[in-house]
Amino acid sequence: MIRKFLLTLAKISLIFIITILGALLILPAFAHAEDTFASLNVMAKDSGGIKVSNVSFNIYEQKYDINNNKILGDRISGGYIGDTGLQTIQIKNTSNITKVVAFEYHKNDRNYERFVIYDIKINGLSTQDVNLVLSSVEIILRDADNNLLKDLPFQIWSATTDVAGNIVAKDQLYGYEKTEVTGAKTYYLIPGNYILRINYPDLNNINALDNQFTVNLNQQTDLSYTLNTLIVSARDFKGDLTKNAEFKLFYENDDNDFVQIGQFNTGDKGTKKLFLPRGDYKIEFKDNSGDFNTIYDFSLSQGDKKEFNYNYGSLRLKILDTDKDPVPYVRVIIYRFTNNQRQGQIYSNLTDINGTVEIPLSTDYYQVEIQGPYNGLTYLINSIYVNENSNNYIEYVLSKARIYLQDLSNQNVKNTAFTLYFTSYDAEGNLKPGSEIGTFSTTNSGFADISLPAGRYIIKLVGSNNIYPISVGSEKLNALYIPLRDFTAIQTNNQTTNSSTNNSTVTQNTQPAVVVSTVADSLYNLDTDNDGLADFEEYYIYNTDPFKPDTDGDGYNDGLEVSTGYNPLGSGLSTYKIFSYGKPRVNSPSLEKDQAALLYSELVKRIGRNLGVAAKDWHTIVNSYIYGGYSIDEIKDTLNYGPGLVHPTFPAKIWRNSIQYSRSHH
Repeated sequence: MIRKFLLTLAKISLIFIITILGALLILPAFAHAEDTFASLNVMAKDSGGIKVSNVSFNIYEQKYDINNNKILGDRISGGYIGDTGLQTIQIKNTSNITKVVAFEYHKNDRNYERFVIYDIKINGLSTQDVNLVLSSVEIILRDADNNLLKDLPFQIWSATTDVAGNIVAKDQLYGYEKTEVTGAKTYYLIPGNYILRINYPDLNNINALDNQFTVNLNQQTDLSYTLNTLIVSARDFKGDLTKNAEFKLFYENDDNDFVQIGQFNTGDKGTKKLFLPRGDYKIEFKDNSGDFNTIYDFSLSQGDKKEFNYNYGSLRLKILDTDKDPVPYVRVIIYRFTNNQRQGQIYSNLTDINGTVEIPLSTDYYQVEIQGPYNGLTYLINSIYVNENSNNYIEYVLSKARIYLQDLSNQNVKNTAFTLYFTSYDAEGNLKPGSEIGTFSTTNSGFADISLPAGRYIIKLVGSNNIYPISVGSEKLNALYIPLRDFTAIQTNNQTTNSSTNNSTVTQNTQPAVVVSTVADSLYNLDTDNDGLADFEEYYIYNTDPFKPDTDGDGYNDGLEVSTGYNPLGSGLSTYKIFSYGKPRVNSPSLEKDQAALLYSELVKRIGRNLGVAAKDWHTIVNSYIYGGYSIDEIKDTLNYGPGLVHPTFPAKIWRNSIQYSRSHH
């Protein structure tokens, strides 16, 4: 009986438990069925009414602090406005309740792109739109020509006020941003003060520019900022843009010191554009010598633009004869000239067909050496100042001496030979002939024209010991009349005597009184230091000093050392590789070509026709001129009359003493 009672009790307990569990499960369902909701269409717009996408939001109960300021309470809901610009959300409410909430929007970072709109009223179960106009700033950067700047880096900082009342940067909000393809970029910011910090590209040791701006509530602020622009270009002496011309920039900092902020070049286009903050600057250009010497100061104010067009200056030198006609194919050599002293050679070339050379030079003093067109004498133009930032044009007239030899009756003597010397003095200070320049003749014209640099010289008649000093002025034709004290000494046996007073008359000889040596137009006719090596050899073959007989200072002059096989530039035997006429090859690659062109031009002019020389023979002729020391007239004679005055292996100074030479045409 008891057992039956217990079984009945267990069944009743199970039914009770099931009933309770069912009630617990069913009651919430009934409660949920009674909830009601209002629908909110949430949108964000900019100040122009355009929908803003990719915005997150949260909905909070609106509450008040102890000062009755609106604050955010408990979070009710939230969502995300995607590319459609709209997000619909359900808020639990009842039909007869108006709920006041606050919306918090943020685009990226809630710390500084966070917007709150209060007093949003949700009326019962209605469907309503919620719109927020986001505060924003559009940053537009331009250069001084009003061109939009793309991909220019900048930062945005929050701002605060310092103790002096200045608005200064506080916290970095956006770092290393760039303007977009349009040259502008928009940011949504909490209303307040901010700093736009522009990071100028390519610059060092200079602060970025801070530009303060304000974002207003529910408005868009357009910040259009113009950057100070520096445009640097350079041109060569022909006026063409110079690629990769180098320059440095220096900025005056707060300590009034100029610090280098960068080294730049003009690139493949020949122009460099830079954006700089306001301030004072220096710019240095690398000159033609490779040094950063040329300096300019300048300042930039807001929205300012500066252009520097640096000119790599030049010396344009035109060589003229005394008739003011251009002199082509004259050798021009340029040296630096410091403290009235010649420094190293920096240029050597021939004038063109117009008698001109044009050389890019840095700002400095120079000495120009011009080798005479006929006798190799040197013209010097000392202390020429070249300003690199300008083109310097000089016309130089090669002075000329027109020498008239006159007898005792002041008649011009024709066909009379004389030798020209440099001026020198003996130990007692008496005037005497120095090194020989060459032998010339008054010819049938009664005078001799010789291109001579300004200076003092000595003339001696061939076969006479009397000397006649002359002085030549610069850049002009010098007509020099020389009365001969010893004219009778050069008369020939063709003179006759028959006079009404002294029973003698003089009949002028119509033939040349002496044989004229034609060496005046040789490259080897000038030996300034009288050491046995011509200046040409010293300059271009042995690299010795043409103004110093003993270049290495060992007690033996250069000519003696070369002739005996020793090194004129140091100790021991010479190691020269012989090229032609027992001499090494010239040290300037273009010299042979230049001298060959000069020789050809002069031979054509003197012969009066094209030469018609085979290539292999022309090579021998050129070598005889450059290495053999033969004159242009000797080569001309050989081309006209055949072998005789020029030998293919013996140098001129040896061959001229041979019997074969003396018997040949000249």
